[in-house]
Amino acid sequence: MFLLRVNVLTAAFAAIIICFSGPAVADDDDGGGRGFKMRGFGVPSVLRYAPRVLRAFGTPRRYKKRRQARRAPTSTRQTEREIVALGLEQRDIERLQSKGFTDLGQRQISSLGTTMTRLGIPRNASLAKASKTVESEIPGVSVAPNQRYGPLSRVVYEASGETCGARCEAFELTAWTSATAQCSVGARIGVVDTAADVSHPSIAHARIETKVFRSDDRPPSDTLHGTAVLSLLAGQPNSDVVGVAHGAEILHADAFHGEGTETRTDVFDLVSAIDWLVSEDVHVINLSLSGPDNPILKRAIVTAQNNSIHVIAAAGRPDGANKTGYPARYDGVVAVAAIDGRLRASRLSQRGSHIAFAAPGVGLTVAHGRDESRRVDGTSFAAPFVSAAYAMLQRDGGASADVTRLLARSAQDLGASGRDPSYGWGLVRYSALPAQCAARP
Repeated sequence: MFLLRVNVLTAAFAAIIICFSGPAVADDDDGGGRGFKMRGFGVPSVLRYAPRVLRAFGTPRRYKKRRQARRAPTSTRQTEREIVALGLEQRDIERLQSKGFTDLGQRQISSLGTTMTRLGIPRNASLAKASKTVESEIPGVSVAPNQRYGPLSRVVYEASGETCGARCEAFELTAWTSATAQCSVGARIGVVDTAADVSHPSIAHARIETKVFRSDDRPPSDTLHGTAVLSLLAGQPNSDVVGVAHGAEILHADAFHGEGTETRTDVFDLVSAIDWLVSEDVHVINLSLSGPDNPILKRAIVTAQNNSIHVIAAAGRPDGANKTGYPARYDGVVAVAAIDGRLRASRLSQRGSHIAFAAPGVGLTVAHGRDESRRVDGTSFAAPFVSAAYAMLQRDGGASADVTRLLARSAQDLGASGRDPSYGWGLVRYSALPAQCAARP
């Protein structure tokens, strides 16, 4: 009888909500401004709030158990039990093993002039306690958590409908033309991302070199995000997805792994990937990823910048606590926000004084799967527009500050006058490129 009363009350509550449901309104970040999503109250709200009503009247215990099972984490989150250390020698590692640490791998990081070791921490130790133990046992060593970083895109990849080739709205917004891509010939763009399907027709004939930086005990990532980012840069003319720098040489570091239903990289693999790109003398490194502040990652970023490499990073999702959004938040990193086709800041885009530029990042068409395309949202896909612009200018030998000034001067000012927290200096425009680009072979 109790459950019957609860069900009757729930049905009555649902009927009242449906009667007062508001109309569907456009949501520019869901479906690239072409789809619709119910806001406020409506049928989706009923489905969302009905379980809360059940709980208010006393949810049956077996229902609670099912809810808890669905909320269980999908992975063991191993990196929460790991640290990375710079400068350990073999005898240091053996000493730490006697203290309960596990040696999970070591790599030479040439740009930092040292080795990096990945360590599992003792069973009952916290990360903070384990780090202090390493620092006290091996004075002078640099230690940090082996934190995780994720790609920045919508989880659901929308069906694209008709592709736009070289006449996409994003190209028009940024003043890009097919002739503009001549500027990219000779540019070297580094990309740290997930695995990618380089057999996709849009990028099959592009100049892409891939190197894997994934620890042996990590499962491979999927190829969705990496394929999408590479297609925005290197998509070939006359294909479904034309890239803004399709004449550039792309050095693709596959540094992500599968983690349950998610895709992640960690400091150990990410720093290794950046080190490789530094050794290859790329003009730009594109990082369409975000996560927490980490001193060893920061050191790798600074080293890349000291080698005259522009580091371009997606701004990431909004975070009121400002605990994520790195590496985009580091000094000198070019943080890219996302806008939609109406030049409005995306809900998926972080704000802050560190934002340098805005670029199209809502409803973009990208390569997907074997030979398909999809529409995607996120600052992940805004970053390549800015990376391409920096690479085209830097290949002419422009100093870092000069390149930024050129792009800031030609950017379309949006929001408050001058640099602002939502758009930075504004929408990046390829009109900053030299006029002779179109004449280049």
